[in-house]
Amino acid sequence: AAAAGGGGGAARLYERAAEVMGGRGARECRCMQHHRPHYHRPCGVDLVVKHAVIRDALRVVRGDVEARRRGVRKSAGELAEGLGFDVLVGG
Repeated sequence: AAAAGGGGGAARLYERAAEVMGGRGARECRCMQHHRPHYHRPCGVDLVVKHAVIRDALRVVRGDVEARRRGVRKSAGELAEGLGFDVLVGG
């Protein structure tokens, strides 16, 4: 979990999400996202997965930009090497 969460792991991601949400989730909500009264809270699994996907996607983009600046064209497989992605097309 520490790798997925950067420097602070899943707990830090959850703490930060709770900070951003402020008081939301502290009281019952009746918005239209659900047909019954409910609470909005950050989901730890959702936070860790989204963080890892976005982090690795940005690493692919950064690697591509840096390679192109050097006049090098890298394949999708080369750009995704060592990350949590499986290349499906154009590997």
